[in-house]
Amino acid sequence: MHLPGNLAEEFAREHGGPSAEVARALYPLDGGMGEAYVAAAPDRLVVFSKKLSGPWRSYVFPFTEVESLALLADGSFCQLEVASARRRALLKFSGWDRPALDRIATAWAAATGRSVRVGRDAAHAVPLTPLTLFCAVLQAAMQLDGERCAAEELFLAQAITDAQAVQEGLSYWEQNGTDETIATVRERLNADQQWCVLANVVAMIMADGRLTTEEQEFTENLRAEWHIAQADYDQILQVLYCKNNLAVFMDAEGQVAAGALEGFYAALLAMVQADGQPGESELAMIRSLAAGSDPVEAAQRVLDTGGVDGLLARLPELLTPEQSCCLYANLIVLAMSDGALRSREQAFLARVRETLRLAEETADLLYTVLFRKHNVAVLSAG
Repeated sequence: MHLPGNLAEEFAREHGGPSAEVARALYPLDGGMGEAYVAAAPDRLVVFSKKLSGPWRSYVFPFTEVESLALLADGSFCQLEVASARRRALLKFSGWDRPALDRIATAWAAATGRSVRVGRDAAHAVPLTPLTLFCAVLQAAMQLDGERCAAEELFLAQAITDAQAVQEGLSYWEQNGTDETIATVRERLNADQQWCVLANVVAMIMADGRLTTEEQEFTENLRAEWHIAQADYDQILQVLYCKNNLAVFMDAEGQVAAGALEGFYAALLAMVQADGQPGESELAMIRSLAAGSDPVEAAQRVLDTGGVDGLLARLPELLTPEQSCCLYANLIVLAMSDGALRSREQAFLARVRETLRLAEETADLLYTVLFRKHNVAVLSAG
């Protein structure tokens, strides 16, 4: 869309060139009969408004003076709300203008570092931030099988401890739906942020111990929509499957390899104790891996009997290569669970890696993928 000739000339003269984006409102700035246009320059928003039979008036909103900007869904229409210390503007548009308004909002957000609010109306708008979108996509993934399971809700609560952000993600998804949420991630998040979202979606839907066809199709769609390389996606699946596949501790007859599983849990407990600050949340993570039983007490007996050195000396005899990879992946996750990877935890990881004789390529892949997945701090960038 373009401004009418006389307004286009005025805009170019007053604001240094043609407008990059234009949207036509359904009524003038102060309501009633008439029309209005919103046009964007690199550093400002300009509203041209005209009541029926009246003259055109222009209102300039420098980006740096705009305190808040919201895009509000309104049935098949949308609203733009702009507020500065001097003036508030609320204009209604056809849904066809939403892409142009999205680009205007993105330009304002990039110039100011502030978040665009989105929602159905001003009372229910939520901040449109990378963290909101992260939580919204995970909320969408939870609904794939028609019900939210406790394991998935626990995963999201552990990944994002900000309960308000989790709720805002749910609100955004409920207001905008899955398709728009996915499209907004494509438009607003950078490649590292998109990768982090995808990895966490895969990890979350594996949290209940199964990966359905519908869930696989959903994650593959995310990969395609966000243009994530197939090789990167395959690595995410490979590493997270390795981490979650505790079935490697079962033999061909379905019997538990008791010694190997005991060593697995004892090594995890040793990691919890490595920094001298064992936390209840870390112990809860260990317990969550054992369905219907508490492995911590038995693991403590192993450590009390032979100590960490004795455990590490036995691990190569207890574990197969697949079990070793599963253990190492879970040790990495446990060490990162509190948001900090301390020097003693790093040293313990190095000892286990050397003890298990993990190939450098394998160990590095496990660490890199799991670190990038856990690094939700990337969502605060951009």
